Amino acid sequence: MNLRHMFALARKEFYHIVRDPGTFLLVTVGPVFLMIVFTYMLTSEVKNAPVGVIDHAHNDASAELIDRIEADPVTRIAAYYESVDATDLDFQRGDIVAAVEIPENYGQFSLLGDVPTVHMIVDGMEPTSAEQVLETVYTIADEHTRDLAGDALSGFGLDSSLLDLPINVETETLFNPDLRSIVDFYPGLMGMMLTLPALALALSLAKEAENGTLEQLVASPVDKRALLAGKMLPYLVFGMIDVVILFIMGQVAYSVPFRGSLLEYMLVALLFNMANLGLALLIAVFVRSQQVAIIVAFLVFFVPPFFLSGMFFPADAMPFIVQLEMVEFPSMHYVSLAKAIFLQGTSIRDLLFNFVILAILGIELFEIAAFIFRKKIIVTVPWRKWFNRDEKRQSLTQQPIAQSRG
Repeated sequence: MNLRHMFALARKEFYHIVRDPGTFLLVTVGPVFLMIVFTYMLTSEVKNAPVGVIDHAHNDASAELIDRIEADPVTRIAAYYESVDATDLDFQRGDIVAAVEIPENYGQFSLLGDVPTVHMIVDGMEPTSAEQVLETVYTIADEHTRDLAGDALSGFGLDSSLLDLPINVETETLFNPDLRSIVDFYPGLMGMMLTLPALALALSLAKEAENGTLEQLVASPVDKRALLAGKMLPYLVFGMIDVVILFIMGQVAYSVPFRGSLLEYMLVALLFNMANLGLALLIAVFVRSQQVAIIVAFLVFFVPPFFLSGMFFPADAMPFIVQLEMVEFPSMHYVSLAKAIFLQGTSIRDLLFNFVILAILGIELFEIAAFIFRKKIIVTVPWRKWFNRDEKRQSLTQQPIAQSRG
């Protein structure tokens, strides 16, 4: 492969990217814009969920419980009701996702062990919000009830430690102690954004094939590997720029922790970009239409990372045949490596299988595209000779008629 030819083509392709606003925005602003949209669209965190309150007690204890619910970031008090039936209309209109019914005897305790129970009504149409609101209100009510019961026991001259459970369970959450969903999926979501430079490459080659400008490069005395590598190199540079931008964005805007080696992660991102661009070249070899290229690229670059990479759905829960298919996609190996490096501080040595497969895909896909690519302008169609034979036969049958008329 002639490096001088490759860099000459890379310079030409770089000028094309910079001068074409659509391509330039796709490889620079596109990943950042989509990352912002996806982080807010895919998050499962619930904040300020509207909650209704039915307070039958109307005492200091119920007022304190309502204040604690209002102070929690997950919930906010949206309305007050006199009865449970009064909440039906707001549930139907979606104005509230849950209702808290406080009994009349809330805050009152007896030595017989009677504990007032808070009743919860949740909207099953919003299961994610309902589950988190239910858990939040339960935790708040449990802590508040224990505080009130402790004060009541102290009033009777008893030790408040009697409220302790016989078995205390202590939990510790590793790597993501606050259970923030964005921390979990951000490293993998970066992989979806990094497919945009590959999409731009596939569309660029398909556009050149449609316009006929690719034939000029094909007719030039440039080695096919240098040609394809020269077309790919600028998109690889912009892909790595996107990696840096998205990495800084994750640290500054979303406080996503990074516990691994930055050098190792950049190497993984480089191999992943190479594999994606190799896939783009492979698509461009077979597809010579921009419309078809968009459809094929969407199926290749967006569907597997979303459903078959383990980013949102655990790979262990999938059938074995699907797990074998996942190995063929670069996104699966990138997500495994990126999440481990980001959140666990894992080294490449501990995930050597994924790293080696990603490296093989990064080189192999380019080589397959170069092997299939043929520097030929005219494609021989097997049945063309039959059309030529029909044309010759038609010209022979028409010639005597023309002579006789003369």
